Amino acid sequence: IDKAKIDGFRSFYISVNYLSHLITDYFGDGSDFGVSINYLEEDTPLGTAGALKLLPNDIISNGIVVTNSDIVTDVSYSELLDTAKLRQVDGLMTVRLQEWQNPFGVVKTEDNKLVELEEKPTYRHQVNAGVYVLGKRLLALLREDTYCDMTDLFRTGLQTKLSLEVFPLHEAWVDIGSAEDYKFANLSAE
Repeated sequence: IDKAKIDGFRSFYISVNYLSHLITDYFGDGSDFGVSINYLEEDTPLGTAGALKLLPNDIISNGIVVTNSDIVTDVSYSELLDTAKLRQVDGLMTVRLQEWQNPFGVVKTEDNKLVELEEKPTYRHQVNAGVYVLGKRLLALLREDTYCDMTDLFRTGLQTKLSLEVFPLHEAWVDIGSAEDYKFANLSAE
């Protein structure tokens, strides 16, 4: 919220379900943070996208920025929104290059015959970085009281031929979804 506030955002919606009182007690209506906070209360978990169906219609008319709560990044939310508007896309997903080196040599075979050896190969993939811009047409695909993760929403958008693009992140980014990652992020911030 502090990062988005610096970037000019003043109105926030937080989807809550399990242990929601901890979040609502901490943030309240946002006035202590100099912003306005409303809550999307899920009776049952609706996934990373499903709760967005609870947003008021006037909020979604110009597109919205959505971020997973376990992401810490230096990306400019206003730049993301401006990019989506400039490119006239229905959805924009941030992606990050993820590299993983296999600690072993990889052996390729055909019918037990050695075909190829690759010593400790490095695999590179673009992965979902958990920050999005969602336009009105993409949000219209959501169904009331229906579980939907963000990847499912984008997959449905692809199937219905919506204009979807990615925004490669080069800024600092960390997923603090585990206790170990959270500790690392806090140590890095000190």
